[in-house]
Amino acid sequence: MTDNYSDCSANYRVYLQRQKMQLLNIPPTRFTPISPYPTYTKFQLDMRRKTEILKYSAAKTNTKTNNFTKSEKWAQLVSGNFQRRTYSQEEITNSTNNLVDCSSNETLLTPTSSSGVPGPIMYLYNDPSVPLYNYVVNRSYSILDDNNRQPWNINPYNDIACENGEQTLVSLLGIRQYIESDYTIFNLTTSVGIYVGGTVDADGITSTLSISISNIGCAIYYNDTVVATPTISLSGLNTLEALEVDLENPDTDSFSASLFVGNITTDDFTLYTKPNMAFDIKLTFTMSYTGDSDESYFTYSKIGAYCNLSATNYELARNCSISGKSTATPSAFNLLSK
Repeated sequence: MTDNYSDCSANYRVYLQRQKMQLLNIPPTRFTPISPYPTYTKFQLDMRRKTEILKYSAAKTNTKTNNFTKSEKWAQLVSGNFQRRTYSQEEITNSTNNLVDCSSNETLLTPTSSSGVPGPIMYLYNDPSVPLYNYVVNRSYSILDDNNRQPWNINPYNDIACENGEQTLVSLLGIRQYIESDYTIFNLTTSVGIYVGGTVDADGITSTLSISISNIGCAIYYNDTVVATPTISLSGLNTLEALEVDLENPDTDSFSASLFVGNITTDDFTLYTKPNMAFDIKLTFTMSYTGDSDESYFTYSKIGAYCNLSATNYELARNCSISGKSTATPSAFNLLSK
């Protein structure tokens, strides 16, 4: 029994890798045909399809009983199929005068017995306003996008909240079959913002608060094993400055703010990159703040950093005022190789 379960941990590691690669999978475009229901009934669509079939159009059927090609018409002409006895002009005129032209009447009722359709007699009609649905259908369902040959996938979302001091998963990295090397050098870039929120406990006047990022840690995991710890420089990051909470307003019961403070880039790090390997990219932000002498007036409910900021969180303040927004252009979450 022991031997049967000796590979459980290895199998579990394989399971984790497959699970992460599935999260990184980009499915093909879903096939969503336009349905004619309920605008048209099943009877209308069936009737439209039947009349189209009974036209025996040369472009749609193999039996060209109604529409012949130019060469087929010439063959019938020279073989004598169209050689009839000669009618006098009087006979032709009399026959033509008695004809009724119904070619423009598409909805003319025609019994199935006149069309060689077996079974109980019903009346057929062609309604051009009804779409021709499921008549000649040739669909091709692709499983994978052959044009997508990128060597890896990542899955960051906007406004990834990283609580103060807590290691946070910011993206998965999945290696695809198009990777060209067993070892790849990467670096990571993303925009960073500071967020804060709290509740007001008492009336009063607060001094100006200041919140900054004092350290950023980065760790790359393969399953539960750390395989790289690139360093991140704090140079260029601004501080969320002059945070003032309006405590004198009786309607102020809570406050929140977020501010874009700059972009960060990791040092180069090397990973062993075989196809179907999946890695976790995790960041840890350590925050520091001043002006704590007035904390008796309110309670912090959250302090941390945002990664991959959306435009709505570049500069947002509710029941407070802030300053210190970075003048840099916010960078999207990006993983580059060398």
